[in-house]
Amino acid sequence: KLNPRLLDGYLNLADTYRIRSEYDMAISYFEKAAELNPQRADTYFNLAEVYNQRGDKERASKQVIKLRELNRHDLAKILEGAVK
Repeated sequence: KLNPRLLDGYLNLADTYRIRSEYDMAISYFEKAAELNPQRADTYFNLAEVYNQRGDKERASKQVIKLRELNRHDLAKILEGAVK
């Protein structure tokens, strides 16, 4: 079971891996963060960005849908432009 107190640590690790272009590791930690706090929109934004950088438009689009479900229409519009 994931420890909720480690949420920021997971996000920091994910960002570090993303910066280093280690996308699989970044995705792994962003997904752990999303599991801990599924209402945190920036996690889905970051996941979409990483999937897009990896060239996986389909999975990036799924993250945009999750953003929409969270009623974050402004973020979803930004991502839609980046994923196309």
